[in-house]
Amino acid sequence: MVILKVILNDDKIVLYLNKFMIEGLDFKNINGLEKYFRDLFIKLREVYNIKFNGFYYVYVYVDEFYGVVLELEHENIDFFDYDENDIDMHIVLEKTSFLYELEDIFDYYELLKSIDIYVYKNKYYGKIKEKINDNLYMNLVEMSNIIYKRCNDIIKYGKKIET
Repeated sequence: MVILKVILNDDKIVLYLNKFMIEGLDFKNINGLEKYFRDLFIKLREVYNIKFNGFYYVYVYVDEFYGVVLELEHENIDFFDYDENDIDMHIVLEKTSFLYELEDIFDYYELLKSIDIYVYKNKYYGKIKEKINDNLYMNLVEMSNIIYKRCNDIIKYGKKIET
């Protein structure tokens, strides 16, 4: 199992799953997604010793180039007791185009023909517009911060730089 990143906060867990981990997953089949996520939670419990039980809101942000970012928010339900391995969930899907927060656009010279660059609140953001080779893509992921929420605001209100 390859998860690029796991972030644990007090109130939520964020999982970054690359496109190879979700290959063949049908996002229209909610029952299939629930089974996949339950299996994923079991693996996370075994590998990272993260305890999963109870009710979760699972926010699924899907990008065709990256894969998926999952935000898991645990909901404490007082009137229902869950066993150690019981997991219920409500899945919310959002198909989006991830943005990549860039420190300096000149570090990405090789990518400039394949990404659109936006400036928003004094920061640079790249949006992939066509498939790029895996090595360049991995460099982009490694050298940037993935933005998966409010991307449309950045595109709408940001200034697109012509490259």
